[in-house]
Amino acid sequence: MKKIAILVLAAFLLTLLPAAALAKPDPDKAKGNKWVQQQLPGKYDKGQSKDSRDRYYKDVDFDDIHDCWANGYIKKAARKGLVEGYQGKYQPNQPVTNLELIVMLVRALDKDGQIDLDKVDTSSAGMDLKKIPSWGQVYVAAAVDYGIILPEELKNFNPNQGCKRYQVALYIARILNQDDNDVDIDFDELAADVDDIIDIMEQLGDLGEDNDEIQDSIDSLIADLEDFNDELADADEDDLSALISDVKALANSLDEIIADAEDEDVDEDILDELGDAAQKISALKKALKAYQDRDLNDSFLDDNQFPYDCKSSIKKVKRYRIMIGDNDGKFSPMRVVKRDEIATLLTRLTDLILGEFDIASAKGTLEAVEDEDDGYVITVLNEDGEEDDYNVTGDTRILYNKKSVSLKDLEDYLGYEIVVVYDVDNDASTIKIISSSAADDDDDDDD
Repeated sequence: MKKIAILVLAAFLLTLLPAAALAKPDPDKAKGNKWVQQQLPGKYDKGQSKDSRDRYYKDVDFDDIHDCWANGYIKKAARKGLVEGYQGKYQPNQPVTNLELIVMLVRALDKDGQIDLDKVDTSSAGMDLKKIPSWGQVYVAAAVDYGIILPEELKNFNPNQGCKRYQVALYIARILNQDDNDVDIDFDELAADVDDIIDIMEQLGDLGEDNDEIQDSIDSLIADLEDFNDELADADEDDLSALISDVKALANSLDEIIADAEDEDVDEDILDELGDAAQKISALKKALKAYQDRDLNDSFLDDNQFPYDCKSSIKKVKRYRIMIGDNDGKFSPMRVVKRDEIATLLTRLTDLILGEFDIASAKGTLEAVEDEDDGYVITVLNEDGEEDDYNVTGDTRILYNKKSVSLKDLEDYLGYEIVVVYDVDNDASTIKIISSSAADDDDDDDD
């Protein structure tokens, strides 16, 4: 299994947390309550069209998190469709049970293609599932088959007990251990991922008439990707900073290609393929960054309180900053994990590692620029007459006539037509300013 796939999977492990909804096969009928679905159309529903699947990430909020320390993390995780609420509430202090966590892990692996729930046999010899509710037995059986739970652990597995931190670390580490060697970065595997990106770029369809300049940019990017693969062939740990810088440059070049293609109304299928390539470059960059940022100090002040057979697992999840413990330097292994912590963990995982969400683009008119603590939020009136908001920071590249525009000068372009390249968080990576709508109207009047 490729290194990058394992890293991405680590971020996706916990992407299905509807709390008590996981514990009921038909939550809409449970005690007359209706579970409010906060998961929005996104990457998971492959049956949707690209337009609705890639371009419908809206902010969500809950009325019980405003004073919660994890407020920002919860909203971000909900916006990604990673967590759900209950009648407009998130219930941040509600504990997560052992069975809920196992269901999350198995569903993640099922979506990743590593588990096929339709082929799981719950009657396997030596698998005692009597304590498990009938609806959850297939998930526990799958977890045993995969190695998340050991067969001898079933007798002490309490499905309704709150899941403790050391158990979360243990299960995550066991999934990471499916890769034979995840201690050292494998540059050959990363090179294979770059080859996949090159294949996508080389197999793009006809861009249409008058798009020779975009094709030239694509050809140039392919050459740069091939050069990058040559770098990987001779790379070692000392080269990580340079490699990350080069990947960022590749991502920027592809962003410009996507923006130009969106501007020129290139075929939607080609935009989809370009988005897939951008997504893979994002995963590559985050895999390199995750390895560079790993915490070589993998100890906690309460190491002596760790269950003996979980010490290495806890060290591993800290090393890759998946679980980093409390502010006092302790891990608190026996503490039950709650929903606010899960949302925080989800957000950290996706920010650090995940590259599997779509990179999308949209065209519209810049309607508003609102100042925020860490940058700006822009409002864009799209071609359907609807308003979409995007986050803009100092990391966002803003281009006008191929020249960079300062973030503080963005307000000068209100009323201009723009293209935004963005991710599932609605974080804009590139903004291409095209023209002023007012200027276009004047040109029409002259005609």
